[in-house]
Amino acid sequence: MASSLGFGFRPIQIDTSNCDVVIQYVPVIGTYNKLVLDSQNFDSNNATSVRTFYEDAFMLSSDLIIFNDAIAYHVAFATTGELNDALGLATLRSVCGDECYSVVLSGIHWSIRLYMNQFLCKFDNYAAHYIPIPVESC
Repeated sequence: MASSLGFGFRPIQIDTSNCDVVIQYVPVIGTYNKLVLDSQNFDSNNATSVRTFYEDAFMLSSDLIIFNDAIAYHVAFATTGELNDALGLATLRSVCGDECYSVVLSGIHWSIRLYMNQFLCKFDNYAAHYIPIPVESC
């Protein structure tokens, strides 16, 4: 895999004692490492090797999707709090009640998450366009 992409992929080692927020994303490193190690033994004529490679790729993709959603959630949550404080949105409670206030905060949160998901999707498309993965036809 590394030679076909033109990169020197190798397993990653992380000292988790020096991490804080990043610690929750360590499982992505495990699935990445497994894909790299199994791709070194990839043999297109061996059905088990091919199945293992695609299972590893699926697991890494799944972890990255969860990771991207977690990023969007955390950014939206923090940004909504910052906007709430900066704009003094808490005063909405006295004007229109708790439900109105909650709806406004929820709307801000989901708008930011939508924007983040669109941004991450554009980044994925950009990466796919400029880092093409060769596909052999059957």
